[in-house]
Amino acid sequence: MDKKESDRMLAFQQQAYQVQVAGHELFGHGSGKLIYKDEKTGKCPISMAAPVNPDKKLNSCYDKGETYSSKFGDIGTSFEECRADLSGLWLEKFPEMYENFNWTAKNNENLRWTSMMQEARKGILGLDSSYNEEKKRWN
Repeated sequence: MDKKESDRMLAFQQQAYQVQVAGHELFGHGSGKLIYKDEKTGKCPISMAAPVNPDKKLNSCYDKGETYSSKFGDIGTSFEECRADLSGLWLEKFPEMYENFNWTAKNNENLRWTSMMQEARKGILGLDSSYNEEKKRWN
């Protein structure tokens, strides 16, 4: 990173972080409702198109007593954090996210760029703390 990019990041890091955290916490974690099978019919009450093959319908739900952790196990926390981070990053492309903080549109590109740089940095730093050398596996 050169001096100009470093200065840009320092100038916008706090505001970019606020937008990222809002998207991460409110939309990322806040949108994770578990959908359970209907106890009477044993069927999932929803059906949606598969992202890769829209002609195929997905209708998978949790059974009674199942939780996110019981289905995904140890890797579940990492999946949940990844989903929340990606939600925050995706929402940053919308000007309304910045308007919620009363920031002008002229800085949106700087805020998006800074947020991406912060996420990349966080990912690189996280590699060191996310691997358990003793157990030879990712946390």
